[in-house]
Amino acid sequence: MENTSKDNIIVSWVGAEDIRAVRAFCARNGIDGLKEEDIRACTVLDGEGANGPVRTLTDWLLARQVYLLAAADTARDAGLIRAFVERGTKAACTVVETGVTAPFSHEEVWQATEAFLARNWSADAAASFNFHLTAGTPAMQAALFYASQVRYAGGHAWRTVDPSLAAADGTQCFEVRLPFRLPAELWSAPLGICLADAALSSEILKIYAPVRTISILVMGETGVGKSLFARQIH
Repeated sequence: MENTSKDNIIVSWVGAEDIRAVRAFCARNGIDGLKEEDIRACTVLDGEGANGPVRTLTDWLLARQVYLLAAADTARDAGLIRAFVERGTKAACTVVETGVTAPFSHEEVWQATEAFLARNWSADAAASFNFHLTAGTPAMQAALFYASQVRYAGGHAWRTVDPSLAAADGTQCFEVRLPFRLPAELWSAPLGICLADAALSSEILKIYAPVRTISILVMGETGVGKSLFARQIH
């Protein structure tokens, strides 16, 4: 069954499988030159199960905004990808050219992911964010997994599967529900501080306290200020 919340925001990297899917669509339908307007104008139905990871999720999950993060090697096809995605969704689709030149580099991919989310994520809208963990390289998948579970928690994470692995009702999109929550201290704050510092307490309050879907457990010895910190959270 579709997730029908129109407040959804989808964040996904674009990978080689998505490029192959849009190019195959053009080849099947005689779209010469791979033009955006021709992709939008084509009236032939898309091939079921052949649309790539991104279209699989964006077709299924209703959203008001789709952000497609593109590395340097996929940026040249950015317009084609956007037109292809827009065939299956009424959401606004924005391609974000990240400039990543090494899509298998965890460090470079994470820096680009962090830069994008720092500009676009907000605690007030945290529950609306949907992170796609299947598309792109392993580094891209890992970056969004980490982001969705630690630094930008409070939303939803999704995986998509090949049609051969679909559920009995044909569903190819599944929410990732972990039996644990990664601790906040796994996030490497830009400040050179330890957990006991007031500066870090301020960072935790700013990042996690506004997100209503997150529970915060305060632990420590008697007299370290747990009650004060709890009052600050509230």
